[in-house]
Amino acid sequence: MTRNEEKKLLIQKRNKLKEAKRYRGQFESKWKEYEKFYDGDQWKARENRPVKNFIFSTIEAETAILTDSRPGTDVVGLEQQHEEGAKMLESAIHYVYDKESLNMKLVQGVRESLIPGPSWLYVDYDFDAENGLGTPTIDNIEWQFVYIDPTANEIDKATYAFIQKPVRVDDAKRQYPKYADKIKAQKIDDKSSTVSDGRDEDRHRPFDNQTDEVSRYSGDDLTTLTEFWVKDYTYVPIPIEETQDEVEQENLQILNGDAPEINKYEEHQTHKQFHKEFVFETLARAFQLPSIAYVTPDVIEAAKQDENLMLMVLIYEDHMRMHDILEQEAAEQRVLGKKPKYKNFWRRSIWNCDILLEDGSPPVDDGMIPLVPIYAYKITKNIYGQGEIKNIIDSQKSYNDMDHSQYKQLRLSGNSGWLVDNTSGVEEDTLTNEEGIVITKNPDSNVQRLQPGVVSPQFETRKNSDKNDIATISGITEATQGKRPTGITAAQAIKYLQEQSIGRIRLKTRNLEEYTMLRLGKLVASRIVKYWTVERKLRVYDKEGTLQYVNFDPEKLTDLAYDVRMAPGSTAGLDKETIFTLMQGLLERGLITPKTFFHVTDVPYKIKILEDLEQSDQEKQMLEQLMLENQELKNQLGIPQEDLQNVQ
Repeated sequence: MTRNEEKKLLIQKRNKLKEAKRYRGQFESKWKEYEKFYDGDQWKARENRPVKNFIFSTIEAETAILTDSRPGTDVVGLEQQHEEGAKMLESAIHYVYDKESLNMKLVQGVRESLIPGPSWLYVDYDFDAENGLGTPTIDNIEWQFVYIDPTANEIDKATYAFIQKPVRVDDAKRQYPKYADKIKAQKIDDKSSTVSDGRDEDRHRPFDNQTDEVSRYSGDDLTTLTEFWVKDYTYVPIPIEETQDEVEQENLQILNGDAPEINKYEEHQTHKQFHKEFVFETLARAFQLPSIAYVTPDVIEAAKQDENLMLMVLIYEDHMRMHDILEQEAAEQRVLGKKPKYKNFWRRSIWNCDILLEDGSPPVDDGMIPLVPIYAYKITKNIYGQGEIKNIIDSQKSYNDMDHSQYKQLRLSGNSGWLVDNTSGVEEDTLTNEEGIVITKNPDSNVQRLQPGVVSPQFETRKNSDKNDIATISGITEATQGKRPTGITAAQAIKYLQEQSIGRIRLKTRNLEEYTMLRLGKLVASRIVKYWTVERKLRVYDKEGTLQYVNFDPEKLTDLAYDVRMAPGSTAGLDKETIFTLMQGLLERGLITPKTFFHVTDVPYKIKILEDLEQSDQEKQMLEQLMLENQELKNQLGIPQEDLQNVQ
C-alpha cells in the first residue's frame, strides 16, 4: 500500500468513526443512567437515600428465565455424504462453547441487553490456546467499544463497523512485532465524549460516574487496538495463474461428472476456450478422430447416447451456458475480467491511533463482522436495540419519590414537636426524643407533645401502583416469579396464567435462539473449518448430558457443505419446572414415552435413569427376538398349532 492509499484509508476511518459517534451519542447518557439504576445508584450525587431496587429484581428475573435452558445449535450436511463431517463439526462447536464458558457469558450478555440495550459477543481466534493448537474465542464486549453504521438496522446490512479493544502495550507489541517501536501507552480518559474535540479518535474514555469509583482502564500501560471493518467495492484484474488453476480443477470435475461451481468474477472467455478444448479432445480420443476439428454437432449428439460420455457432455453444455449468462451480467456491470479486491467486499484494517498495523481481506472468509448482537427488543430504526429499563425507569423514579416522601413524614410523625409554656421553667434543649425522659416543670404550667400528623395512605397506594406498572410493562408478574396470583386458587387457572405470563419473555427468547445463537454458531464454525488443520481429541457432552469422546479429523471438513441451524426446543421461554409439568401431563396421557420424558426434562440422576431405560428396552427386544426365533423353529418342526399353543 502506498502512503497516499494509507492516508486515504485513515481519513475514511476518521470520518466514519465521527459519524458513528455522533449518532450513538444521543443514546449514551440514557444508557449510563440505566446502568446506574440497575446498580442501585438512583439518586443524584451526594443524596444518600435508601433505594428499593425493583429494576434489579426485574432484570435478574428475566435473565434467569431467558437462560434457564441454554440455547443450542445443530450442524447439518447439505448432502448425504457430508453428514458425518457435519456432526463432527457440531461436536467441535459445542466443545468450544464449553471451553469458552458460554453459559456464563450468555447470562452476562442477556443481562446487558436488558439494562442499557446494546449487548455484544465478540468472536476471535487465539492461536496460542490449547498448547499452541489454537481455538475460537467468545468474549463479552462492552457497548462502549462498538460503533456500527447508523444507516443499517441489522449488522449484516452495515457498511462499516468499529471494534475497539483496550490491551496491554506488551500484548499489542507481541501481536505486531513489526511496529513494536511505534506502539505506545495511551492515557485513557475517565470522561465520556462522543465528539473528538481534536483529540485522538481511537482513545477509549470510560464513563465517569462522578463517584470515587476507579476505572478498570486506569493503568498506565494500556493502549487501544481498533478493528475497522468497511465495505470496499474495489475490483482488480483476475491473474492468469488463478484462471489456469480454476480451469484445471473444473475440467477434472466435468470429466468426473461433477458440476463445477461458477461465479460472475471469472475470465469467462478463457474458461470457455479451455473447457471446449478439453472436452473436444476427450471426445476425439473416445471416437478415434484425428483432431478436435472433427468433433461436430453430430459427434456431440452421439456422445449423449453413450453412457460413459453422456454425463460429461451434459454438464459441459450446462456449464458453458452459465458462463454465457454470467459473462453478459459481468459486462453489464462493467466488471468483466475483474474480481473483488477483498473477499465478500469486506476490508479489515487494524489501527493503533493513526498507525496502520494490518490491512486486507478478513482472515476468515465467512462474510460476517465477528460481532453477535443480543437483543431484548429489536426496533427497526436503531441498530443497537432497546433494553427493558427504558420503559420501567419512570415507574422506579416515581416509586422512589413517593417512598422517600413517606419516609420523611413517618420520621416527622414519630418525633413530633413539643408544646411548652413560657413559665414552665424547662429549657428547650432538654426536650429530646430519648426513651424514659424525665421532665421537671413549674407548677400550673404545661409541657406536652404536639399531636403527631397522619401519613396519607395515598403514598402506599401510589407506590403499589408503580410496582404494578413495572410488573405489567416488563411482564415479570407474580405468576412469572412462581408466586400464586392474588385472588386465584384454582390450580389449572394458576398454571394457565404462568404459561401466558411469559409471552413477552418468549418473544425475547426467539431473538436469542433464532438470531443470536445461529450467528454465533456460524462464526465459530467458520473458524474451526479455517484453522483446525490437525487431529484433536474432544471431550463433549451430548444433549442428554453424557460425556462423549470425539476424534476430530480435519480431512472430513474438506469441501464440507453444511448449514448451522437452531436446535429444536433448546429454549422455549419456559423455566425447567414448567417444562417438567408440561411433559408430565403428556406422559400421564400416554402421548410420550418415559424415555422421551427424561430426555426432555432435567431431573436428578437423569443419565442413570436413561441408561436403565435403554437397558430395559434392549432386554425386551432380545426377549421378543428369542420368542420369534422359537416360533419359527417350531414351525419348521411341523408342530401343530394346538400343540404349539399348549407349549407356549
